[in-house]
Amino acid sequence: MAINGDEYTQLRDYKIIPSTAAFFKPVPGGFCSKGTGTFVRIGKIHGILTCAHVFDAVAKNEKRIDLAIFPVRQETRFIQLNIEHCDYIKFGPSYNQDGPDLCFLRLPIPFFDSISHLVSVKSLEIGRNHAFARAEPSEESATVVAGVIYEWTPEVQRTDPFVVSALVSVGQIEDRMKIADYDLFRFRPVPDENFRAPSSYAGTSGGGLWRIYPKPDDGGEVAFRLIGVAFYETADRQIICHGQASVYVKLFDAVREKWSDAG
Repeated sequence: MAINGDEYTQLRDYKIIPSTAAFFKPVPGGFCSKGTGTFVRIGKIHGILTCAHVFDAVAKNEKRIDLAIFPVRQETRFIQLNIEHCDYIKFGPSYNQDGPDLCFLRLPIPFFDSISHLVSVKSLEIGRNHAFARAEPSEESATVVAGVIYEWTPEVQRTDPFVVSALVSVGQIEDRMKIADYDLFRFRPVPDENFRAPSSYAGTSGGGLWRIYPKPDDGGEVAFRLIGVAFYETADRQIICHGQASVYVKLFDAVREKWSDAG
C-alpha cells in the first residue's frame, strides 16, 4: 500500500502548509526572516511550537513578533504579535546538534481568534496518544520537514513586494539518539532527481517534522503525525530534530505544569 501522490499533495497543501508560520524581525529597510514554527494546541491553549534559538532571535529586546502564515497572501503576511501579551516555555538553546533547542510560544486568545480561520492547528494531545501507540497506522510512510528556506527569501524583506519561500522536504530518518531527557532524529532530505534542492536548509529551524501514512484500504482518512521539531543543520546538510519524547513528554508536561488550562 503506497502513498498516493494526490493524497499527499492535498495533505501537504491543506494541513501541513497552513499549520506553518514564518518568523520575521524588523530591521532597517524592512524585515529579516528568522525561522519557522507550527501552530499547535494543548487543551484550551493555542501556541506555536518552534525552537529556542528562533524565539530568542525574534523576541529578545523586541516588543513585537512579525509572523507570516502559509500560504502567504495579502491578509496573512506580517501579522503582528505583541510579545508583552505572550508567554513561553523553552529549553536551550544549546546552539549545537546535541540540543536542547525547543520552545512553546503561548498565543493570546484574542490574537489566535483573529487568525484561527487562516491556520490549521495540530493537537499535541492527539499527537501524544499517537506517539506512544503500540502500532503505526501502516508500514508505509513518508517523512517530511516543513520550513522556510533563507536562500530563497530576500535577506531584507520589504512589505511590497513580499517574497517568502518555504519547502516541504521529503526524506528519511537516518538515526535516533537519546541525550539526557531529549530524543533526537537525524533527518536526511532526499529530493527528487528533477528538483534543485537548496544549498542550505537554514531557515527551517523550528519547522515541523511530519510523518504521512497512506489511506487505509478499507477507507478512512490519510493519517499524518507531527513527530518532531527541526533545530540544527549539519555540515553534510542533514537536519537534526527533537523527537517525540522531547515534544510529547518533556515539553508537553512542562506546558501542563505551568498552565492549568492546558489540562
